[in-house]
Amino acid sequence: MNKSNVINIHNEQNGGHSRLFIYRIPKKNHDAIVRLNKQFTDTLGKQGPLRVEFFCLSSSNKSLIPFTSIAKTVSANQDDEVWMGIHSYRDPNHADEVQATIEK
Repeated sequence: MNKSNVINIHNEQNGGHSRLFIYRIPKKNHDAIVRLNKQFTDTLGKQGPLRVEFFCLSSSNKSLIPFTSIAKTVSANQDDEVWMGIHSYRDPNHADEVQATIEK
């Protein structure tokens, strides 16, 4: 994975609750989604998740047998990329508070 496919934001605390997001975008929007994910994390700052990671998955990644790569499981054509975001929170209440902030 090259650096432009991964955005990591690390705060000092470790979270006990995570939410996973899987989405598909056209490959032509790769740079735009990188900017959008960065803007998301920059905008929320300390009011956001404790840790946010975004990954651009590749269906060519090898998986450990007998497991299947999630990039192969999520349907995407040649013109699409599959992205995964992992947001970590202190607990479910913290996740709900961040969601309320996002909705404002």
